[in-house]
Amino acid sequence: MRSTMRYMVLFLLLAVFLMTGTAQAAGRSYIPCDCAGAACQCFIQLGDTGSAVNQIISILIEKGYLASDASAGSYSTAVEAAVKQFQSDHLLPASGVMDDDTLTLLLWSVPPEKLDESNSAVQTVYIPTDGGRKRHLKATCSGMYNPRKVSERNAQKLGFDPCKKCHGTSDIGGTDSPVIPDGLHLDEDGVFRLYRDSQLDLETYGIVEFQGGRFFVANGTIVPQDGLISDGANWYFVSQGQVADYTGLALYDSQWFFVQNGILDTARNGIVSYDGGRFMLAAGRILQEANGLIQDPQTGCWVYVSSGQVADYTGLAFYDGVWFYVVNGELQPSYIGDVEYDGSIFHVVNGQVV
Repeated sequence: MRSTMRYMVLFLLLAVFLMTGTAQAAGRSYIPCDCAGAACQCFIQLGDTGSAVNQIISILIEKGYLASDASAGSYSTAVEAAVKQFQSDHLLPASGVMDDDTLTLLLWSVPPEKLDESNSAVQTVYIPTDGGRKRHLKATCSGMYNPRKVSERNAQKLGFDPCKKCHGTSDIGGTDSPVIPDGLHLDEDGVFRLYRDSQLDLETYGIVEFQGGRFFVANGTIVPQDGLISDGANWYFVSQGQVADYTGLALYDSQWFFVQNGILDTARNGIVSYDGGRFMLAAGRILQEANGLIQDPQTGCWVYVSSGQVADYTGLAFYDGVWFYVVNGELQPSYIGDVEYDGSIFHVVNGQVV
């Protein structure tokens, strides 16, 4: 009886020891969250994508927490549920968020304190969740979308190479940060970004000149937009963010505007030709509300328009209580003679019915 009790006590002590050791591992967070009570945005979580998520899914399948036919590509609700179960099984807080302690157990199958605890191993780095393959020392480096925190060793385990801009010429601990010239720079991921003093410029909003071209930049990168866009002072006509060498009409918000060499010309008034038609402008905009006779301020001539476009019309037009004779959309101020209109004959002198 005493022998049995002794083994039971030893068994309980061993269980307490194991649970305490695991709980201490769970409680020790090398990479803490600093979201101050708000919804966590620090770690890999629901909705994230990228290579790290795909590797997490593969390991969860391998360990039996996800079905073998689970879809890769996204940290789905099924992945979140699998992570919660994994955390519960290892006495970790079952948040469903892939914090660094959970990631360490998943990748290495041991708690963090069983691994190298050097400063470089547990240093916080940031990885992208949009397909990038670099690890960064700053969350703002290279314009990452939804950067997530991981420890240096876990980033290496996941196959993320050091970003040369923020790590310097050496690996972790490098201090020789390269100097990036001011202006647009093609990064390793194939994206052009704007830098000032070797830092990503998130303040500039507007036109930046680069290699003989003009580009519209916002949030540190070229805006991949087509059509008219404003920097607050001028409107530019762009194609994939580059100001186009274009002169003509451009549509914006159901209105047509006149563009000269890629810039909206708000000083342009009068008739312009475009795509085989003629249009009446005021302050660079087609007067779509204009119908009937209107005077061209450039030439002084009167034209007959329909929704701002000079109409291919011959006949009489009414203006300010008087009928006038129009040929091919233009008033005929020198015409004298009879005109048939709507089944009747009218006598015209100097373009006006008398």
